Amino acid sequence: MISCLASVSLLVPWIRSAARTAPMAFLQSIADARAASADDPAVLSTCCTKLQEHNAKLKAQIAQLDAEAAHEAMVGGVTGIGCDHSKLIAALCSRTKSQLRDTAKAYVELYGKELRETVKKNASGDYGTLLHLALAPPDVYFADIIDLACGGMGCDHDALVELFVCQSNAEVAAGNHPWEGRKDKS
Repeated sequence: MISCLASVSLLVPWIRSAARTAPMAFLQSIADARAASADDPAVLSTCCTKLQEHNAKLKAQIAQLDAEAAHEAMVGGVTGIGCDHSKLIAALCSRTKSQLRDTAKAYVELYGKELRETVKKNASGDYGTLLHLALAPPDVYFADIIDLACGGMGCDHDALVELFVCQSNAEVAAGNHPWEGRKDKS
């Protein structure tokens, strides 16, 4: 047990110093540490922890870059006029819901505004609706879909059936509160 802890304590500074130099060097140091101590669970655990920390930093950096790109696209880029829809699509439409949540959080931190509302002001039509829905939290998304399905002439039964069938009871209950908040006049 002592040799195991000693090997971990020797590797941790090595991994930290490698993380400061360059990302590829850091990843190589993890691979080297794993190869050198493949049978040592403590070293493997340390390597996994360091990789998870590195991954979290990368995700935060990507979210910040996406928030900056979305902002630049919506303020008109170099010209300052209009919205650069290609840039907005590149920043937001190639991301997962969790990545979009991180980007929206970074946008609020950087610009003090909600990304979802800013996109709604700058994008219109089906494209604007798509982005507005993609940036919605799950409970608000539920309420938005009900509003879209029930708005206008008639009701889109297929959209409602798909929404309710694909949600758990807890998700339906969570989505009910924002929708009732919009519609309840009492």
